[in-house]
Amino acid sequence: MKLSRLKRLLASEDCPHLFELIAADLSSRKLPLDDLEFCRQYRDHTPREVLNPPPLISGNDLIDLGIKSGPQFKKLLTQIQDAQLEEQIETRQEAFVLLSQILQK
Repeated sequence: MKLSRLKRLLASEDCPHLFELIAADLSSRKLPLDDLEFCRQYRDHTPREVLNPPPLISGNDLIDLGIKSGPQFKKLLTQIQDAQLEEQIETRQEAFVLLSQILQK
């Protein structure tokens, strides 16, 4: 599982309920809970702003660059957020460089 997907899942308000369901499923099948416990520990000891950091760029930034709202708009923001959650970028400047690279493709 990609780190970005894991962080989104762990940042979700429904995550504790999901943990309960997974624990019940694993226990009923007599499977180890090690991976689930790792996820719980990671969630409990990772600051919220690491799991769900504020976006480095926004829709307003895209509009300022002349990008029109539409299906590509959300896709671009998601790609930038994925890179941020994957810890590939950390700053607004890096986000704009990545955005430029994405737009050139």
